[in-house]
Amino acid sequence: MGSNIFYPFLGYFIEKRIPEKYYTKKVMAIMVFASVVSILVCCFLTHYRCNSINEWSETSCQYFFNTLIFIPAATVYFAAKMWYRNHKLKKIPAKILAAASSCTFGIYLFEGVYRSKTSFIFDALLPYLHTLPSCIIWILSACFLGMAVTLILKKIPVINKYI
Repeated sequence: MGSNIFYPFLGYFIEKRIPEKYYTKKVMAIMVFASVVSILVCCFLTHYRCNSINEWSETSCQYFFNTLIFIPAATVYFAAKMWYRNHKLKKIPAKILAAASSCTFGIYLFEGVYRSKTSFIFDALLPYLHTLPSCIIWILSACFLGMAVTLILKKIPVINKYI
């Protein structure tokens, strides 16, 4: 539940409160370094914990998964913003990106519902593809469903103010 509140605030902070002077390669390098360190720390903690309790189940291995994930998440957001500021897109890709980005809050709000309603895609693909490609297609399908629903909801005047 805490991440439902934390990540929108983190995005707001990066979007609105970081001064222009910090959008440099040096700051990006520091953020990438911090991200790698945070991932390594989580890996070390997971390995240590699983060895200590002698259990390597999926639940045990994901115990520290969300601990420092906000650092790489912030880095990816910052990098995307930095890249987009330095590159001009052509008209059609820019429109697609603008439409998709205007739906992120709506997708984020109902992401769990979209994933559960589209899980049949993963189940159908798994016998034919490996787990990772099946999962990627499933999650992209959930995102596109979320985008479509959000675009429809944005047409309703009262709801448009909140999404």
